[in-house]
Amino acid sequence: MEKDAWLTKAPQIIHEYFEQVYKNNERILSLVRELLSVSRIDAGRVKNTPKPTDTVAIVKDIVDQIQVLAENKKVTLSLIIKQQNIPQICLDPLLFQEVVENLVANAIEYTMTGGTVEVTMDLTPEALCISVKDSGIGISVEDQKKLFTRLNYKDYAKCPK
Repeated sequence: MEKDAWLTKAPQIIHEYFEQVYKNNERILSLVRELLSVSRIDAGRVKNTPKPTDTVAIVKDIVDQIQVLAENKKVTLSLIIKQQNIPQICLDPLLFQEVVENLVANAIEYTMTGGTVEVTMDLTPEALCISVKDSGIGISVEDQKKLFTRLNYKDYAKCPK
C-alpha cells in the first residue's frame, strides 16, 4: 500500500482540515518573514549593496516561484513586460527581490479564489515602473503612504560603475 494512500480515502472533512492547516502555516511563515525583515531594518542591520541588476530576471523568478501559491489558491497570476531590452539598474538585488516578492505574495493572499494578480514591468524615459494589480481588497490610501518609508535610498548614488 502506498505511503499516503490513506489520505486519498479520507473523508472530505479531513482534506478540508489539512487545507486549513496548510493555509494557516503559510500565513504564519509569511508573518515571521515580515517581522524578521522589519526587525532587521529597525536595527539598522540591513545591508544596502547596490550593483547593476537584471530586474527583469528577478521579477520573472519571483512570478515563477510564487505561481504555485497562486495555483493553490486558484488565483490567476500573470507577468506582462511591456518594454523589451530593459537595461540593468543599479540597486540592491536582495532588497529589490524582497520588496517585489512581498507585494506579489500579499496581492495573492488578499485576492479571493478565482481572482487575478497582474505584475507589469514597463520602462519610461524617467523610470522603470513595476506595478502589482489585483482583484483583492486593496491597500488603504493611508497605508499606501507608508509602503516604502523604512527603505533608505541614500546609498543608491554609490553604485559601482
